[in-house]
Amino acid sequence: MAPVAGGMKTDVRMLRIVPRTEAPDEQMTQLVSQAVRRAKEGDHEAVGFLYARYADNVFGYVRSILHDSHDAEDVTQQVFAKLTHVIGKYEERDGPFFAWVMRVARNLAVDHPRHQRMIPVEEVRTTTEDGADPVNDRRLSEDLREALSRQPRDRTSARSCGCATSRGSPRRK
Repeated sequence: MAPVAGGMKTDVRMLRIVPRTEAPDEQMTQLVSQAVRRAKEGDHEAVGFLYARYADNVFGYVRSILHDSHDAEDVTQQVFAKLTHVIGKYEERDGPFFAWVMRVARNLAVDHPRHQRMIPVEEVRTTTEDGADPVNDRRLSEDLREALSRQPRDRTSARSCGCATSRGSPRRK
């Protein structure tokens, strides 16, 4: 090797060419197939294996869709959480597991901004129909709590009500 500015230059003659073997890919395919079968039976270690195998791929793909690393992390976690519930729908004959999990990731990534969007309120009332102050009206407050308790959990988060920044952390004053 000859020294060059900024480091060492590699002599091409010293590189060894190693033929690519198909065995590791075939072994990995078999391991993934076994893990999918076990995950369908409820084996959490198998889901952990699938997570370890595909999480980086899912994260990179989701980040390329959302253009935000924090949201991509959230969606990646959602993909594998959802995986435990929907893996029974996967059929090996329909295509490789990798393609299937990436389709799940894409669907969740595309839906993610919709769930983050604020829902506009058409009209803000300063009094109730009977003239009472809505802030101090106990009945209205109870009705509001009941309505919120029926909403999906992600719609009642701080992020969806505008109490958080785009990164999901509380706003600093």
